[in-house]
Amino acid sequence: MPEDDVQPDASGPETQADVEEQATPAPATPPAWYAQRPRRRWPWVAVPVAVVLLATGGFLVQHRLAATTDGAPTATVADPTAVVPAAPGEQATFTLAGAGDAVVYLQSSGAVQRADLTSGAATVTPTPALVEPARFFAGAGWVASKTDADPSGFVVHDGAGASLLPVPLQQAGRAYPAGPDAIWVVPSQADRNGGRTAVQVDVDGNRVGDASIRLPGTLGLPVGQLTDSLVAVTASGTYEAGATGSRRLSRGTLLGVGTDAVLTWDCNDKLRCDARVNRPGRAPRYLPAVHASLEGLYAKDVTTAGSSWGVLSPDRRWVALALPKPTRSGARLVLVELKSGHRVEVPGAPAEQDGVAQAAWTPNGRYLLALTDGRLRAVDTTTDVVSTIGGTPAGLRHLAVAGTATG
Repeated sequence: MPEDDVQPDASGPETQADVEEQATPAPATPPAWYAQRPRRRWPWVAVPVAVVLLATGGFLVQHRLAATTDGAPTATVADPTAVVPAAPGEQATFTLAGAGDAVVYLQSSGAVQRADLTSGAATVTPTPALVEPARFFAGAGWVASKTDADPSGFVVHDGAGASLLPVPLQQAGRAYPAGPDAIWVVPSQADRNGGRTAVQVDVDGNRVGDASIRLPGTLGLPVGQLTDSLVAVTASGTYEAGATGSRRLSRGTLLGVGTDAVLTWDCNDKLRCDARVNRPGRAPRYLPAVHASLEGLYAKDVTTAGSSWGVLSPDRRWVALALPKPTRSGARLVLVELKSGHRVEVPGAPAEQDGVAQAAWTPNGRYLLALTDGRLRAVDTTTDVVSTIGGTPAGLRHLAVAGTATG
């Protein structure tokens, strides 16, 4: 391989006892740069199609528009004006074919809506007024809203009304789901050594096991969670903090967090860069097929993604990116297929928490659910169709799907 074709640093996970810079030999052979360039697709324009469903519910299958950027793979854009809401007093149909056993929770300023995507059943529960910034997360049969800086927040069990957070969750700090039955609680105030210790509790506030996560002061507050650990970002890279210590997953820029992996943009000392999937305990996997697409979305500077990352699908086939700047069509939430670089753009301005779009995948990875313009959108990755679901509370702010990562 010519010297100019050296791949990015393929360093895998490294132990970070004190979160210091340590080099680790590459555990994986990166892909060939020029032999695996992504194929470019000719721009195309799909024939707009509008099919109106029954007035009692359903959602409109929105038409596709063509869009390409700098020769990058084709993107599909939905029509943000074509919306059929449920009629007043009627209930929308939330059924999504092939969504599996997915339940989505939606939060507005004064209510939470639970929608079963298998049966289509939906219920709305009045709640205390939302205080921002807040975390909204779901487990098996419940959803919770937790304000970062004060004790306000609530829990809604399926089929019951809203109740106050248990005392262990009322402390100032952040909360993250830890599987279907537990929650990681991270104090916002550092201890005298500059670090923080996260512990697990259940939704009633009872301690779960003896596991804890020590977050050194250099890591700060987490930005998300994986299956059994928390994710933190510093100037030196993306870290996984678990019960056995902290490890650096990547030196590059964080693009997306999933249920068991993170997507980053990594470069070597010759500024050769690629996206890669990083899973704790495994060698990183490079994704040369998305190189052109990502550079097109970020105006050839993917490192600008550092302040607004997205959500990796549970099957690690797609990533939903919250862009710092809109595309030519005005979209700021874009799905990218990691195998090909193919893009699907979601219309409207995304609802955000700390600069991250409110979006989540169904557990089987088929649908992305996202809030844009205060409405619920569903993106079917098997058809590229973006639908707008009516019958939701006005002014949606947060979204959560039990069992998957949420932006």
